[in-house]
Order: sequence, then structure tokens, then C-alpha cells
Amino acid sequence: MDTALFREVPELLTLIFIFFIIWILYDIITKRIKNENYDTHGIIIAFSGLASGYATIMSNGEVGVVPSCGFILFPAFTYLIFKNKTIQNNKYFVLSFNGILVTFFGICLSQKLVSPYSWWGDPIPSYWEKTETVNIKALKGFKFSPLEKKKYEDLNRVIGENTDKGSVIWGFPHTKVFNIFQENYNMNGFVPVEFYDVCADDFAIEEAKLLAKNKPDIVIWQDMPGALEAHEEIYRGGNPLGQRELQKWFSSVKEKDYKLIGQVDNVFVYKLKDGQPITETFIERKSAENITSNYVDPTPEVVDDIELEGLGTIKDPYLISSIEDLEYFRDSVNSGTSFNGQFLKQTANIDLSEINNWDPIGHFESGNFFEGNYNGDGFKIENLKIKKGENNAGLFGQLIGTVENVNLHNCNIKGAYVGGITSQGASTTRIINCLVTGKLEGEGRAGGIADNLGGGSIINCVADVELKGAITSGISGYYQTIVTNCFSNMADGVSIDDGEKITDDTVKKLNDFQKKLDDQELRPLLNKWKTVDGKLIISSD
Repeated sequence: MDTALFREVPELLTLIFIFFIIWILYDIITKRIKNENYDTHGIIIAFSGLASGYATIMSNGEVGVVPSCGFILFPAFTYLIFKNKTIQNNKYFVLSFNGILVTFFGICLSQKLVSPYSWWGDPIPSYWEKTETVNIKALKGFKFSPLEKKKYEDLNRVIGENTDKGSVIWGFPHTKVFNIFQENYNMNGFVPVEFYDVCADDFAIEEAKLLAKNKPDIVIWQDMPGALEAHEEIYRGGNPLGQRELQKWFSSVKEKDYKLIGQVDNVFVYKLKDGQPITETFIERKSAENITSNYVDPTPEVVDDIELEGLGTIKDPYLISSIEDLEYFRDSVNSGTSFNGQFLKQTANIDLSEINNWDPIGHFESGNFFEGNYNGDGFKIENLKIKKGENNAGLFGQLIGTVENVNLHNCNIKGAYVGGITSQGASTTRIINCLVTGKLEGEGRAGGIADNLGGGSIINCVADVELKGAITSGISGYYQTIVTNCFSNMADGVSIDDGEKITDDTVKKLNDFQKKLDDQELRPLLNKWKTVDGKLIISSD
């Protein structure tokens, strides 16, 4: 047998599967209503078939549950069709039906033997390839293929010879098995497993910061090209995962602070250059390359024919000086120009009172988002109104990049999910040093600065707003946003998403915090806060 058999299953099986599930539910419900007896035999066949199909998911890898279950559910479907027919008394029908059922079950069973498990970076060999035992206490009684034996024994030996009980062994993204082998569970971070669909973005970002401060003695990196990108496409709509920060950290220290001491197949073991001698190494292939440990900064987008003054660089940014410039910028983003790696700077106050219904910059459903850096430079965007028609409403609808120093004054925004600066974001989103005043009303949620940044950050911001909605918060409408040193009139001293209460010393706290920011490139761009007529404002001086 081969997994290719499962890959050839026609999409028609998907329809059969869906129809059959509806059939089962309908049969159960109608008999319940009519107080009739259930066909226990048929239900058992159906749901045991469903379970058997589900059991094949992890073994066939590329094929999901629906086609696999189609193999098992088809006989049960046939049974339900003919269960009340006299044909059931025909011995040839019974023999044929049972033969089909046994055949389909046999296909699934043989699939398990050929490919018991298939997951990112860890396809398990077939039953017949597992002929070896390994000299590791935790694996006593199990059999492995020759490649697995080499991977586990040789790398485990190398790790053991180069560590002691106090050493920290860190594996990424899910290579924790060597911690079990070594009976070593020391950690410099707080996330046990950083795999892409297990660890939240904000946890991964914080983990990278902790590891940068306290480097592990051993790094075990499993190279799985394409896995990170696939999860970003599936779970983030193509936007970066927080694990990119872990990749970025290790890429920055790998050559300078670590030495490769072990490699088998796609697993690489590195030792911290801490002055201690390297006592043993095992490198299967010197030419092997750990592709996914190399972080590559996103290439700035080449933006042609932008009708704005400036070049889009940090020293010569595109300038936003009027309503027309702001609308042009918005329309460019909504037409597919992301401004990735580009810088924009506002140079004058912009009054939007003439626009009755602002169209947000970046639409959540469209895939067209702003990925650059927008610097409001303390100038105002006043009287922004969104009255209807927007599911995700704000100055931005969906923001991937960075916005700083925006004074959004006297806004009046209505929608399903509402935020002053942006409704939605991603793990890469940063809103820094921004102020929002006005009224926001969300049918679902409303946040003074943003609704949901999906792991992104709101830093050093203030909201003085009136909020209405099922769920409202002064700063962030949803918990998946990192809120740092923010203040709002909604603060009650309990919810992080409301920030801290605005007081007389808030200006000092805001300006002092700017000095603590680690981002050396961003910090010079931030404007100072001041008080005018008793109201907080970002200075444009």
C-alpha cells in the first residue's frame, strides 16, 4: 500500500461524507421525534467507520479527514440505503457488502502499518523498517529505523557529553524529546513547546526576549522548510507568526555565540561558546544546511510611481500633508500597495469633517494591508467619521505595520469591531505613542486604540473616549493584544486592556517610558507628550 492511494481519492467523497453525516443526524433526530427505535447496528457501523477514518489522518499526512473517512463511511451509507430492502436477505448482497467493508477497513489498517504517523519534520517509518533498538532508557522496549537510531543515540550522546545537570537545553520548534532523554528540564524561558500552531504569538515574542537575555547552553533546531510559511498562511492569512522573533533571535547569535556540535538528518545541535571545551561532536553531513534558522528581513517593497513627495526612506519619507494625500495613501493600500519597509510622515493637521463616511486604510477581508511605518509626527487627524457599512472600523481597518505619533481627535466611529487607530492587526503590528479622543461604538467590541491586534503591541498610548458595545475597553477590545504603559479614562485598576488611569503625572510617565524603549531605530522618531488646556496631546513641535 502507499499513501498515494489516499491522494487519488476524488473530491466527490467529500460530498458523500457531508451528505452521509447529514443523513445520520436526520435519521437520529426523526426517530427521536417519532419515538421510534434506533437502528443500533447501523449507527455503530457509521460511527465506528467515522472513528476509523479519523485514525488515518495523522498517517496519511497530506490528506485530511474527509477523504479518508469516505473510504469507511461509504459501506455504512450503503447499509442505510438498503437496510429496509428485501435485498438484504440476498446472500450475494450480504457477501459483497461484507467484502467491501472488510476491504476498506483493510486499506486503513495497512495505511497505518506503512505510514503510522506523519507530521512536520517527523514522518514515522513503516512497521517493517523498525528493526533497531536504542540505548536510551526512556525508549526501552521500542523499535526504530536505522536513521532514527542514529538520530537519537548519536545526538543524545553528543548532548550528554557537552552538558551537566545545570545546563539549559532548548529545542525549537518542537524538539523536546532530548530533554526527556537527558532528564533535564531546565528552562530560560517559560514556553515548553513553541510549535507554530501551539504557542501564541505574544508568548513566542516574549520567549525570544527571555532567550536573548539568558542564552541556553544547548540549542536543538529541527529544520522544516515550508512549515512556518504554511502555518502563517493557514492561521495568520500570510502574516508573520510570533515565532519569527525566535528565528530572528537565533539567526542573530548562531554564528557569533554558538558552535555546531551535532547533526543528523534535519536536526542540528549547537553549543554555547561559554569557554568550556567541546568534548564530542557528531556531524552526519558537513554540507547540511539549517535553512530555517536563518532569518531574512522582509525585502522592502519596490513602490513605483507613488504620487507623494519623498522617497519612502526613513530619512526621506513619503509626506502626507493634506486630505488628498491621506486619501491617496489609503487608496494605494486598498489597491494592493503594502508599503512594506517604507516610511510615511504627516506634516500638517488634517480635518476629515467633509468626509461623511471614512473608508478605512486596509480591509480585513481583502488581504491588502499597510505593512510600513506611518509617523503622524504629533499632527492631528480630526473629525474622522465612520457611520455604517464597516465590519472592521477605524482609521485603519487592518494594520500589519507600525503607526506612531498619531493624534486622532474627535473621531466618531461605528461598526461591528471598532478601534480608533485600527480595528484589526497581527503579531507584527505596533501602535506607539498615539492618542485617540472621541466616540466609538462597536456592535461586537470597541477598543479606544484598537480592537484586536492578534499578538501585536500597543505601547505608550492614551485614549480619552466614549465607548459603546457588547465588550468595551479603553485601549484594546480583545485580550490578544500586548498593552504596555497605556492610559485611558476607562481604566478601573483591574483590566489590562483599559490601561492605567489618566492622572496628573501621566505625561511624565509617558515621556519617561520613551527613554526605556529598546528599539534604537524607532525611539528617535517618537514625539514628546504635553498638556494643553488640561488635555494630553502629542507635541508636533
